[in-house]
Amino acid sequence: MAQIKAIACEVMREEWSAANASGIETVFLEQGLHRYPEKLHRELQAALDRLNDGDIVLLGYGLCSNALKGIRAGNKTLVLPLVEDCIGLFLGSAAEYLVQFNREPATYYFTKGWVVSGKDPYQEYLKSCERWGQEDAEWIAHETMKNYRRAAYVDTHCYDIAEYRDYAERFASFFGLKLEDFSGSLDFFRQILSGKWGQCLVINPGEEISEDRFREAMARQAR
Repeated sequence: MAQIKAIACEVMREEWSAANASGIETVFLEQGLHRYPEKLHRELQAALDRLNDGDIVLLGYGLCSNALKGIRAGNKTLVLPLVEDCIGLFLGSAAEYLVQFNREPATYYFTKGWVVSGKDPYQEYLKSCERWGQEDAEWIAHETMKNYRRAAYVDTHCYDIAEYRDYAERFASFFGLKLEDFSGSLDFFRQILSGKWGQCLVINPGEEISEDRFREAMARQAR
């Protein structure tokens, strides 16, 4: 009998765990892998290959800069949410993410997972001050963020946000960005974990994740 298992990004551990009412076994992969899409691809494929043939595997990932393009299902069935990245999951739907993207595409998003990952440009700046000196470290940080216009904190209502939102406020102040607060949702997570896959792409055994197929499914959903 097929078992349902999951592989998800560490950045969504709080939300995924809160929505995982049936206790589906989940492997969380390091958030920092997103910096290297080819490495994320390799690590995710390896994690999939370690699971049993016949399993149904829920993926807590979007297309993620094409890192999931070419991921092979092998003898498993894969279920992939139709989102470019995890922000659509935190906001509750790909449609809500598109609304915010159209309002301001140059947005840096935060949740608890993003803050504790320690990988954002402000935390990199703090780490770089000793190595490069404050002036050079600050220049590098601002160059990294020069195209951003907005920061946003997404409250998914499953933990106390005070500490993490305060950090987002410091981040926004340092980079001269406006900070907006969004009310997120666990709805998309609950749908995936409860077998309601209307907003997902199902990859059958023997197939692989194709960017064309992914985008065609997204376009159909948006109609």
